[in-house]
Amino acid sequence: MSKSTHTPDSATPDQALESGSDLPVTPPTGPIRIFTALDRKSFLQFKSIDEPLISIIDTNTTLFPLWVFKPSSLEGAYHIHSFTASGIFINGDLESGDVFAGTSEESWKIWDAGEGLVYIQKVGSDEYLNVWGGALGAKRVVLTVKSTVKSLKFMLGANPT
Repeated sequence: MSKSTHTPDSATPDQALESGSDLPVTPPTGPIRIFTALDRKSFLQFKSIDEPLISIIDTNTTLFPLWVFKPSSLEGAYHIHSFTASGIFINGDLESGDVFAGTSEESWKIWDAGEGLVYIQKVGSDEYLNVWGGALGAKRVVLTVKSTVKSLKFMLGANPT
């Protein structure tokens, strides 16, 4: 009996990749929400330019929950800008790990994480968006190194599926 997938002999036939293909992903066009994989209903938002830290929320009670992925000058990378707040982008501070709404057009790469989910990586670093603490009680989004935990995985779209 032959295997239906091309895997090393030590691998289990038909074994699914737990962390996705790690291939680049082209994000949807138009305004979308960025949902956490933790519950597939909470999404990234910021309150205002005076309270710029990016956090997650599970109800649509904020003015700034929609994002647009705009291609950057770097191949395969995107600026993630607020749909409703002109000139505001997702920014990440490598020193503090904070993710916030700011005016810098920082570039991000989007990678396949499997099961319709993605990793969002800050270009020029090994840091990825992560829901801090990995629990739904944790509302803050930070930069951290990649692993296969759900808190690093996101779903892009108008509504969760």
